[in-house]
Amino acid sequence: MGRGKRLASRRKRGLSGQNRRKRRAKQSEEPRTRPVHAEVDAAAPVDVSVEESASDDTESDEEPTVYQRLLDSLTVQPTLETTKDKTLSTSSEEDEGEEVELNDEKKSDGDSEPEEVAEDETSRETDAGLPASDPFCQHFEVNFSDEDVEKLRTKGSGSTSQNSDPMLGLISSASPLEQQIIDQKSTKSTIDTIRTRLVNHWKTVNNPETKDKETKHAFFTPLQESLFSHISNYRDLLYVQRDFENGEEIRRLYCLHALNHVLKSRHRVMKNNSRLRQVLESGADAPECLDQGMTRPKVLILVPFRNSALRVIETMTKLLMTEEKMTVGNKKRFRDEYGAVPEEEEEVERVVKKPESFDLTFSGNTDDCFRLGIQVQRKFVKLYAEFYSSDVIIASPLGLRTVIGAPGDKSRDYDFLSSIELLILDQADIFLMQNWDHVLLIFQHLHLMPRNAHGCDISRLRTWHVNEWSRFYRQTVLFSSFLSPEINSLYNKHFLNYGGKLKITAKEERGCISRVAVTVPQVFKRIHCSSIVDIADKRFDYFITEVLPEFRDPHMSHTAIFVPSYFDFVRLRNYFKKEDISFAQICEYTSNSNVSRARTYFYHGNRHFLLYTERYHFYRRIQIRGMRHIIFYELPHYHEFYVELINAMESGIDQGAKGVRMGSRKVNDGSFHATCTALYSQFDAHRLARIVGTSRSKRMLSANENIHMIVTGDKKIPH
Repeated sequence: MGRGKRLASRRKRGLSGQNRRKRRAKQSEEPRTRPVHAEVDAAAPVDVSVEESASDDTESDEEPTVYQRLLDSLTVQPTLETTKDKTLSTSSEEDEGEEVELNDEKKSDGDSEPEEVAEDETSRETDAGLPASDPFCQHFEVNFSDEDVEKLRTKGSGSTSQNSDPMLGLISSASPLEQQIIDQKSTKSTIDTIRTRLVNHWKTVNNPETKDKETKHAFFTPLQESLFSHISNYRDLLYVQRDFENGEEIRRLYCLHALNHVLKSRHRVMKNNSRLRQVLESGADAPECLDQGMTRPKVLILVPFRNSALRVIETMTKLLMTEEKMTVGNKKRFRDEYGAVPEEEEEVERVVKKPESFDLTFSGNTDDCFRLGIQVQRKFVKLYAEFYSSDVIIASPLGLRTVIGAPGDKSRDYDFLSSIELLILDQADIFLMQNWDHVLLIFQHLHLMPRNAHGCDISRLRTWHVNEWSRFYRQTVLFSSFLSPEINSLYNKHFLNYGGKLKITAKEERGCISRVAVTVPQVFKRIHCSSIVDIADKRFDYFITEVLPEFRDPHMSHTAIFVPSYFDFVRLRNYFKKEDISFAQICEYTSNSNVSRARTYFYHGNRHFLLYTERYHFYRRIQIRGMRHIIFYELPHYHEFYVELINAMESGIDQGAKGVRMGSRKVNDGSFHATCTALYSQFDAHRLARIVGTSRSKRMLSANENIHMIVTGDKKIPH
């Protein structure tokens, strides 16, 4: 092609490009109509900004700014999400019918939701549809000054107090801000703060099991009433007296609080949607409606096993039942995956009876890797909802860990944690037996700025979300059966609620040592250490120099060493191998065949020592036969393990009285003594108190003597 033809072709393409730009400019001047599938709650300023940016693009060839691209993504994304919801399909015909009802619900929510408001609250409602005195409004509508934010970040000045409650125990409270800010909230909540939909079914679901007529007909049990007065005011709470007796009433209480928060958030959004629709129809300026976060999920509930998640969801669905028919999406799939016990976990009839605590903990499906999104609507509860269309997420720490991933993973995702307003950790003591690092990782990824828009409406973002202050508004509630240094550290570092936090502990621990039935001298040896960082090395040095040489004597065979930490277990195992010490080992990674072999070797005296971890004992609770000496390398987390292991020495004591065979020779002719040795330090104060009692533990920690001996039981040691 010659030069003249190339120039003519370029001029022709330039003219056609100019014509296209003129047509686009002319179309942009015409009034636009809102698409049928657009979200109703999109505020007018966002659409105006998009139109202006679109018209600017037609007039110039400049690349759009970052802000313009953000607005484009925020307005287009809801359409994509709506399309995804409409194209969702399930495997069963029942689920397909439920999905149709979900789409109908989306169309009717805007008109039907305001009818949920009780008549007696209408006069006191704000523009958003909730009373101004409601704790929800009081907590989430507070805006801070720069000085207050600095105090929250540095955990500076504030107020602390400690008092005693006859029902709860010892309450230690802390308020990071000045007291006058905290005092704006009422210290006592009433049933009026609960949505009517939940109140109607609460008594049926709660059904307190008591013979007291006054308590039986009460709305809450005494424990629930005491806890609800703090939880409903959106204060952080650490409660370390959860047990199998009060576990169910605690679970029902936090399910009520979580759903109450979700329904209030949804009610506010739907009320504002109705206001915006009326304003747009009248042609007036759209009001400011700041009622949303970066992403939709508002509540995160962490539980250890699927059986716990099953009970939580069953409680929630019962509370959400309405007079009209309510559908639960994917209910059959949920029952199959969370209700059934996997075949590999089915057990044959036990020869040895397990403790009652074991049966209560591991009843049902004990899989610890799961995550489930729940979408709550007026007549529909959808299980297995996508995280970014869910209101509540129920998961195990391991289940979320697999989604969060590690740096560099292309499929990792944690944006759904950016707007969590209520975080509940139930049975947190079991997390210590799983992997506490997973819990810490989840807290590290809370309230980070999302990498994608995920359908966010920027015109309705709360100010504290934009300023990245949302972690100061989050309420964290943790329930555990005991207090540990890990849980206490979590309370100090990550309970950042500006509304204050409370730690509820027992007034005084009675101790479990009185339940030891075998008459064994129990020797407690204190390790001096000034720093918690050095305690692992100090304990190891003390053990190999002061304790181990005594037990290496042939007459001290059948010695079990109980090790709570797996890292300490590995360290001891490597040392025993290096020193060529006769030992067997049982840990959570030991196969069943090796466990059986180790138990046999230890029982018959072919191995002098047995290294045994607490985590394995927690999950299997086996009986170690032939144990005549036990060393607690560190005090156990669960105080009942101390009693179980010492009482299990009875068979070993009887065997030792008859004489012990060490290989092919007899090393004891009947003069036998059982022993128990426990190592502790000042950092084990909580564990020590649960074993020997609060008053005795204080004396043992402050005394000048480093060795203390306690003898309990009602059986004589044979001679």
